[in-house]
Amino acid sequence: MKACRVVDGRERGVGMGTRSTACALVGAAFGIVAACGGKDRVDIDVLGDAAVTNPLGTQTCSSCPSNNLCLLDRCVRTCGQDRDCSVGERCLRTEAGNGCISSVAGDCNVCSLGGTLCTGNECRTSCSFGCAADQQCFGIACFGTDAQHDSRPTGPTGTGGSTGAGGGTGVGGGTGVGGVGGAGGVGGGSCAQLIDQCARCACNSCPGNWQACSADPGCFAIADCVMRTGCRANCYQPGVCQQVIDSNGGPAGSSYSKLLALNACSSSPCQGQCNQGNPPPATAWWRFDEGSGTVVADASGNGHMGTLVNSPFWQQGIRGFGVALDGSSQYVRVGNGPIIGNSLDFTIEAWVNWQGGPGIQTIYGEAGGSSDAIELDVNAGTPEFRTSSNTGSSLAISFRSITPGSWHHLAAVLQGGGAGTLYLDGQMVSSSPNMGQGSQPVSETDIGRLAGTQGPRYFGGIVDEVRIFLIARTSQDVMNDYQSMGGP
Repeated sequence: MKACRVVDGRERGVGMGTRSTACALVGAAFGIVAACGGKDRVDIDVLGDAAVTNPLGTQTCSSCPSNNLCLLDRCVRTCGQDRDCSVGERCLRTEAGNGCISSVAGDCNVCSLGGTLCTGNECRTSCSFGCAADQQCFGIACFGTDAQHDSRPTGPTGTGGSTGAGGGTGVGGGTGVGGVGGAGGVGGGSCAQLIDQCARCACNSCPGNWQACSADPGCFAIADCVMRTGCRANCYQPGVCQQVIDSNGGPAGSSYSKLLALNACSSSPCQGQCNQGNPPPATAWWRFDEGSGTVVADASGNGHMGTLVNSPFWQQGIRGFGVALDGSSQYVRVGNGPIIGNSLDFTIEAWVNWQGGPGIQTIYGEAGGSSDAIELDVNAGTPEFRTSSNTGSSLAISFRSITPGSWHHLAAVLQGGGAGTLYLDGQMVSSSPNMGQGSQPVSETDIGRLAGTQGPRYFGGIVDEVRIFLIARTSQDVMNDYQSMGGP
């Protein structure tokens, strides 16, 4: 997938530049497409460090208070969503962290951080980077849903037409949602500009349905939920997209009807282009992008909220924020019972930046006061995956170690209540054919510690993007997840 890279005059070695081309990032229901006029880089105006006036903050970084973030060369208050900011401010999510900026910040000269783009002369978070919990993707960028924080909550109108971009597989089976595209931004309404084959086919085969959904913010919001959750046969379910659908007219409303109409129209002619499938939704997903406070949202929509215990710190994660744990008392409590429990099929995924240290340190653990059920650990740098039952415990041990101070992706998979597999940075590093399910009683689920008989085993380092699936994901799924967050 081609991505736009923003560069300025300093990278080119000159003191002043001019905007040379416009980049249209097109939000998609099942993918994100970048169209940069045939280029892989976009120049922006640069007036030199001393000449740039930055409206996004009021202080230089040398005088930032402790609860502020140095963002775009200015101090801004950290945030997780728009509602964390003052009235008249919105939360700008970037790869350097999240900060409160003016709702109408209009100087695009400073909008060059990863995860951001300039649209309508405003610096905003790109849909491809991911919107905050109280924001929605409209067209190419994230817009708020609360007018007190975002003066343009209905999103942009696009440039030169409203052709969206679809992607990936249609979601099948009668009432399912198909390969619908996103709104905005592609000039002239040309389907040929869409890179994804499924999107291009749907646009060409069903132009009327395509335009109708692309021009409807409600239809796009539902399509965005389809992309995020990967829902299949019926997306109108609690914990999947029911809330989004209800917020945009309900299952009988025009927005959802437009999406279903596009699916019905494109399912037959685009079957060959849209046959790869999307992963089912995560059962739990902690992104740790709040950046402040003590509550961690569950991005899966299933309500598995987390609570920071003993004041962990918010730090830069693999994407956005992560939570830094001290290895001795800090952790994230995510439940008073099991999430996986005795499931025969499941997958645990997490990004970690381990700080080092001896002994077993638990990244994710389900346990009880007198039992240990499921755990993903690092043992003196060696990843381990363990399940326990009444008859004993089984262990998969990686033949590779992780490096302290660097990011690594770990995944533990159980299939059919038997075969267990451990992955490190997208590669299988251990396999146990007779692992068994975790059938011990569970009274607590935590990130960063194990609360059972062998605990507490505290993890020291930064944890980010922890996901639980109640399916056994394939090796290709795991590799895709690793690469999607920056792995080579």
